[in-house]
Amino acid sequence: MQPEEAKRLAELEDENKRLKKLLAESELEKDVFKTFNTLLKKHNARNSPGIRWRSPKSTPSSSWQNGCCESFNSKFEDEFLSRNIFESLRSAAGLTAMFELEYNAYRPHSSLRYVPPSKFAAQLPPPSTLVASLPSPQAAAAGRDR
Repeated sequence: MQPEEAKRLAELEDENKRLKKLLAESELEKDVFKTFNTLLKKHNARNSPGIRWRSPKSTPSSSWQNGCCESFNSKFEDEFLSRNIFESLRSAAGLTAMFELEYNAYRPHSSLRYVPPSKFAAQLPPPSTLVASLPSPQAAAAGRDR
């Protein structure tokens, strides 16, 4: 083998290693997003049963049509994905769970007048109070008839 060929072969092997690493990182990122999406769906189902977390005007899988999703995705990327290096799917899941806790319990949200969601939820009246204060269907129908 000629020296030029050996050098070219070494360059190709280095490029192959780099591409394999990029592919592995890409696959890991897909797994992280799938895991996070699953955790988010479980969290939403557990904490807000019956609520759809998609704007009725938006197309499924089109977060750019839903301001809440777009805002969250932007913050998730800026505050979490760009600041962490994941060594494995397990570490990614652990860091994601920590971010979820921080985001939902301690981080102030501008939409809640800069109060963390846990404190905001604690300020709300119990759901039974809200349901009890709703008019009965008969009373609501009587009000419409006037």
